Amino acid sequence: EQGSRFGCLAYDLRDEASLTVFACPYDYCFAEPCLLRFREWLKGEYGSLKRLKAEWDADFKNWGEVMPLPFDEMRKRAWKNHPRVSFAPWADHRTFMDKVWADTIAALAAEIRKGDPKALVGISGTQMPSCYGGFDFARLMKVCTWVEHYDICGSHRLIESFRQPGTETVAALSAMDVRRDLRRLWGNILRGDSGCIIWPYDAKMRNVILDLKSESLQPTDKGKRMAEILWSLRRGHVKYLKTFNRCFNPVVILESQPSLQVDWAY
Repeated sequence: EQGSRFGCLAYDLRDEASLTVFACPYDYCFAEPCLLRFREWLKGEYGSLKRLKAEWDADFKNWGEVMPLPFDEMRKRAWKNHPRVSFAPWADHRTFMDKVWADTIAALAAEIRKGDPKALVGISGTQMPSCYGGFDFARLMKVCTWVEHYDICGSHRLIESFRQPGTETVAALSAMDVRRDLRRLWGNILRGDSGCIIWPYDAKMRNVILDLKSESLQPTDKGKRMAEILWSLRRGHVKYLKTFNRCFNPVVILESQPSLQVDWAY
């Protein structure tokens, strides 16, 4: 409600948020509440225990016995003990946890919109496409209406492709190289971004934008150059670009979360 009163631009649920830590390969979650929901989800996916047992190459007596496998156990089982390679006991769990992460963001966004109905809500510091961490961008861009992205391993292209109408995306800039940042800003604007968030520190965590020794926090020379660039991007020609209808190349590269899972498994 406070955000609605003061015209909050967006609500960032968490910087560098993920299901675990960044995109670290950690199989999570095996807590009983998650397993109960996982089994219910599997019932919808497979329809019967018989079909699941055939796909998983397993012999469960009932749904309560169904347990996913962490990656190391799945790979050991697949390559050493079974004639048919099945990654399903691990991959289904990863897919389900991607869904859990996206559903969690959607639930938090819904709570915020109870007080600010038009709120833009999302996460910042997104990582690379991965079968870990919850970074299924096809799912995330259905529930995030604001994203600050790290352009890692093509993630910006995926965000651009899956972004829903009305979703605002911004880039993270380091402010280490103003000329490079200017090129990046224009490139991101032409790809649909609405702005940027500036990380003002160098490798030694020194602020390169503001003179922290001055009483009024005066901008440094680099800060002044960055300010000129940002003001130039707020002028009419950039707003004019936002009115254009984008044309997409009819040549398509297909991307899917299962393809990432298989690539990781092999």
